[in-house]
Amino acid sequence: VYKRQVLNRYHFQHGVARLSAQHPLPPLINIADYLNVHLPGFDITGFSSDERRRLTPGGLFEKTIFHTLDGELDEVLAGVRPTGVGNQIEIDLIARCGNRVGIIEAKTGTRKAGIDQLDTAGGHHYLGAHVVKILVTAGWLSRAHHTLATAQQVHVIELPDYRERTGLSSADQRRLRSSIQNLLVCRTN
Repeated sequence: VYKRQVLNRYHFQHGVARLSAQHPLPPLINIADYLNVHLPGFDITGFSSDERRRLTPGGLFEKTIFHTLDGELDEVLAGVRPTGVGNQIEIDLIARCGNRVGIIEAKTGTRKAGIDQLDTAGGHHYLGAHVVKILVTAGWLSRAHHTLATAQQVHVIELPDYRERTGLSSADQRRLRSSIQNLLVCRTN
C-alpha cells in the first residue's frame, strides 16, 4: 500500500488533465528533520539500560535489531525520547529509507504493551499520518494481538529464534531486513 514518493507532471488536453511524467523524489529529509517538524525537541538516549547503565534484556534485543538494520537502511536511531512528555513516550528505534520514516518498538515478550506504545507515539496527531508503526517481537503474538495490531495499523515482525546469548538466526536477520525494507519502500539497487 505504501508507494514511492513521486512528483507527477500533468498537461492539459482538451480541458482534461493527463499525466505526462513521473519523477521519483530523492531523499529530502533525515530523521531529525522529521522529528523536529512534529516534536518540540527530542533526546537520543540509546538502548534501554538499567540505573547502572547496563543493557536490559530489552536493550540487548534493541541493539541486535539496530545492528541488523544499520547499513541496510539510510538511517537508524536508538532510544528517542521526545521532550516535554517526561518518561511517557520512548521510541526504541526510528528507521528511515528515502523519505519514509518508521518507528520500531522492540519487545522480548508477546504482550500488547508494544502495540499500545506504538499507537501513542505513532498517532496521527503526534508523529504525523505517514509514520510507519512496526512492532518487532522475540516470539509469536496471539491471534487477538495480531487483530489489535492490524486495527491500530501496526505492522508485526516476529523473530522467534532470538536468544539473548546468540542474537538472531541468519534467517531471522534476513526476514527482519526484508520486512523493514518493504515497509519503508527502500530502494534495493
